[in-house]
Amino acid sequence: MKVDARVQKSQQAIISTALTLFNQNRDVTFSEIASQAGVGRATLYRQFETREVLIKAIALTCFNRLDSVNDIIEEEAKSAIHAIELCFHYVMPFTEEFKFLAEVEHLIEDDPDIIRIYKQQFDETIALVQQAKKEGSIRKSLPNAWLATLIEGLFFTAWEAISEHGMSPEETATLAFDSLCNGIK
Repeated sequence: MKVDARVQKSQQAIISTALTLFNQNRDVTFSEIASQAGVGRATLYRQFETREVLIKAIALTCFNRLDSVNDIIEEEAKSAIHAIELCFHYVMPFTEEFKFLAEVEHLIEDDPDIIRIYKQQFDETIALVQQAKKEGSIRKSLPNAWLATLIEGLFFTAWEAISEHGMSPEETATLAFDSLCNGIK
């Protein structure tokens, strides 16, 4: 089914505005979102019947934005460990998306679509870790799930440093990759 260009434009405006407003105030109203997005409340309710439907749409948009850099990374990466480094550098600027996902995690964690996307991302990280092990860039004795979870944790730490401590995405990406490769000796 083809979506009308006006409908698509208003959906994008609603999602973008709601993302920003939810990050500022979790109790933002549909009226405030509609007003800031430049659409009527009826339009917002027609496209997103409930708060939960809107939150899921924003979450899916956030995941899509995070995934949007995969092709660039695949094209530029010279090795698996370089791909991990590029992930940190290309994904780190998505602080607003991460903040939203972290805030609404308890609301979306049981959603089958969200579970599928998260599992796919985790499996892709494990595949990258396995490739880096084959290349000799990562110690083979470390469990794949441990390393994938460690990488996720470094993203969380970096995004927290950006949001709460004013560090730059570039600085946190460098620190995350250095911490992964060299630890904190």
